[in-house]
Amino acid sequence: MKKTKNFIYYSIIIFFFIIFIELCSLLSLNYFKVKEIFNVRDFTEILDNKKITLKKNYKVDYPKENWSVITSLKRTRISKDEIDLNKIDNQNTSKILFIGDSVPFGWGVDAENSLPNIFDKLNDGLISVNGAIPSFEIKQSVDRLRLEFKDILNVKYIYFQIYDPVSQYSSLGARWKPGDNWTNSDKLLLREIEDSFPNINIAFYGEPNIYALIKKIALKKHFKFPWTTKDNDPNLESDENYKNYIRSQLRNLLEISNSMKAKLILAPVTINPKFIKEFSINHLKAINMLNKIFKDFSKKNDLIYFDTVLILSDISEDNFIDACCHLSSKGANKLAQELNKIIK
Repeated sequence: MKKTKNFIYYSIIIFFFIIFIELCSLLSLNYFKVKEIFNVRDFTEILDNKKITLKKNYKVDYPKENWSVITSLKRTRISKDEIDLNKIDNQNTSKILFIGDSVPFGWGVDAENSLPNIFDKLNDGLISVNGAIPSFEIKQSVDRLRLEFKDILNVKYIYFQIYDPVSQYSSLGARWKPGDNWTNSDKLLLREIEDSFPNINIAFYGEPNIYALIKKIALKKHFKFPWTTKDNDPNLESDENYKNYIRSQLRNLLEISNSMKAKLILAPVTINPKFIKEFSINHLKAINMLNKIFKDFSKKNDLIYFDTVLILSDISEDNFIDACCHLSSKGANKLAQELNKIIK
């Protein structure tokens, strides 16, 4: 009888201890979530549909880097003298809409020194709208055009320039999948360690929270993105998947542009030529594939291919502010001048 009581007593203690561990693990998972590696910056926010966009009517200064970001009511980037202007709502003047990532956005410089604003000053008959967002991947930019800008009136040109999925594909290689971007990098990391953590599910319960917590801790402690290993090297199959994905997004982009009756301008990935030797072979290959697709797609569909690589190829000039791809005011001005020639 005593043994039975002891068994029941210790069974109850173990049961409640397991419950306690599971509750603590659940709370820890909610509190110590692996944050999205996409930097939800001061001027961006996540909407209910999990889409990342710019905040409305927001201003933030970066005094150490000597630049600032100001956004409009329509979630576009604007300059200091445009705060009271409703550029998008102007139905009478033609517009050029810039979409993409940090390069057309003007990362690291004030809006006044970005390509959209410099071009706006050069062309009186065309309003420039900066609808780019830093860190966006090609599908995210196309989705933003469809979800946020499709109903803008009198858009004559859509300027599209994007860097990713170059970074994701050059890092993930054969492990890359369409749609990988900076907003789901925690899932990419889990993909890297999934072989070390087989699926453990209890039929009536599912995955124990303590096990999920262990995986999260291992992920955060041992893996950082981006990473490159021999197992991640691209192959012929992954190259085709990568190229087909880009083509499919360009087709979606063209369909939206046609519905808006806007002429599409495609610009290639342009990196600082002074630092080209610092990029990996896989990275340069991913850039070249994307740029060739952009060029071929432009030719096939009678679009404007704006060859920024050729325009900014002079190594002796300071067209960039960093070793990557972000334009200085000088580089942005040079592109604006050449773009203005094409438009006119």
